[in-house]
Amino acid sequence: MPARNAKRNGEARSDDAGGDTKQRILDVTTELMSQRGYAGTSISTICEATDLAPPAIYWHFGNKEGLLAAVIEASVTRWHAELVRAVDDAGRSMDSFRKVIADSFRRQPQILRLMLFMGLDRHHPDPEVRATVQRMRAGARDLLAGAIATVVPLGDPEPPADLHQKLARLMLVHLDGIFLALEIDEIDEELDELLEMMQTGIAAVGMQLLDDRSRRQAGGARHR
Repeated sequence: MPARNAKRNGEARSDDAGGDTKQRILDVTTELMSQRGYAGTSISTICEATDLAPPAIYWHFGNKEGLLAAVIEASVTRWHAELVRAVDDAGRSMDSFRKVIADSFRRQPQILRLMLFMGLDRHHPDPEVRATVQRMRAGARDLLAGAIATVVPLGDPEPPADLHQKLARLMLVHLDGIFLALEIDEIDEELDELLEMMQTGIAAVGMQLLDDRSRRQAGGARHR
């Protein structure tokens, strides 16, 4: 493998095998791809921005597709960890949970931008990249479902098993839309209000679904 030969010949930096270099590559690539997209971010551009030779990239990630998959997974894993901490800190309150979402929108827009770029690219040459995006979004839905079960009051101690998953899918749709509005309309000052309205809407839909279920059950009981 060229990268390994380069390492033996001393062509790559001495710290290439360390975590610091790998993380630097991930951070720079995330920023570049979120601004330029996948096709507009070449290995040479990444090398120029990191001041590293190509063998250092290939040593850690194999190829550009491997680097992209690693960028997506590392970025979304960090976001997932923040959501988990927010739920743990929130107790029965939604305020902490809303705050971590708002903070991620403001501090890490490149992560969400990259996810949208890659998710919308149905013709990406490497199907594994799109599969990684879908897997990360599925993980986000599971986390949101857990958060809804913890911090969104629905007034039912034993809701249907799939209710929180349905609401999590709806919340993710709302979050996609809010992020696009922030990117296109530049309405950052409205973010907290939009998230609060989203919370109210999610709770209202959840209670409506529970009410519909109760009416169906009552109707079924009358016809027995």
